[in-house]
Amino acid sequence: MTCMGSFKPLNKLLVITVATKESDGFHRFMQSAKYFNYTVKVIGQGEEWRGGDGMNSIGGGQKSEINERNIMEQYHAFKNLSFPSLNSFDVIFAGGPEEILKKFLKSNHKVVFAADGILWPDKKLADKYPIVHIGKRYLNSGGFMGYAPYINRMVQLWNLQDNDDDQLFYTKIYIDPVKRVSNSLPSLSLGSFGVPGWSK
Repeated sequence: MTCMGSFKPLNKLLVITVATKESDGFHRFMQSAKYFNYTVKVIGQGEEWRGGDGMNSIGGGQKSEINERNIMEQYHAFKNLSFPSLNSFDVIFAGGPEEILKKFLKSNHKVVFAADGILWPDKKLADKYPIVHIGKRYLNSGGFMGYAPYINRMVQLWNLQDNDDDQLFYTKIYIDPVKRVSNSLPSLSLGSFGVPGWSK
């Protein structure tokens, strides 16, 4: 586990990313984070990746398992701490922490996921998504941000395998109001709060 930057809970924002190995995309991500003075905690380094073939297949569940095992156990009690959780292989920061935190607070939601124009991996779930008139309709688990206790509640629900799909896991929480309420996750949203905070 690597932490770049000096972090104290009062800082309000800690970026987490799962990276089992250092790719070119990872280095670009970290360079942009350093430029804009983000505090980043990298978890999963040195572990064997068992979460599928990246963007070419379903998978990614190992990220949720690593998040549960590491960060959330350590920080879940900090009620005012916000976590942007980002894929580091295809994302760079394009603005500072103040911008991203301001947009998140303005959303007035406990957790906000990146929005996408493409539904993946189960297109049969399209009818369960609410209709939107502005922005994109579908959830993208490659970037989300929320208060530590609420992210902890989500990842604690993970009981699947490393090669199961994390985006499908989060999608099923998002589109199921009964599941959200029963797990004290009533306030989830999709949005572009990260722009210009981060860019793909």
